[in-house]
Amino acid sequence: MLKNLNLLDNILLPATHLNRGKVSGKELESRARSLMRKTGIEDLSQRSITEVSGGQLQRACICRSISNQPKILFADEPTGALNQTAAQEVMAEFTRLNQEGTTSMAV
Repeated sequence: MLKNLNLLDNILLPATHLNRGKVSGKELESRARSLMRKTGIEDLSQRSITEVSGGQLQRACICRSISNQPKILFADEPTGALNQTAAQEVMAEFTRLNQEGTTSMAV
């Protein structure tokens, strides 16, 4: 995560780089905002990474890691800094990704 970017731009950064014109910028942003909504941080999209809690930053990192719809997802304690509700939301998203074909490994 880059300190000079807000949460939304940090989430979009790898998707924008890897996308290379395959998907429109509007669609990428829509996908990022949807992930932020699902993880409960959509209202923080314009905040700097230094202006959010550790749990909120962790959820932003999760959004960033799944925004490109990876085939394999490795997660090291993905819910470690989250409260129970946020942890359940993240695990529900991981389950949805798995049902759509993403292999997930969490430790």
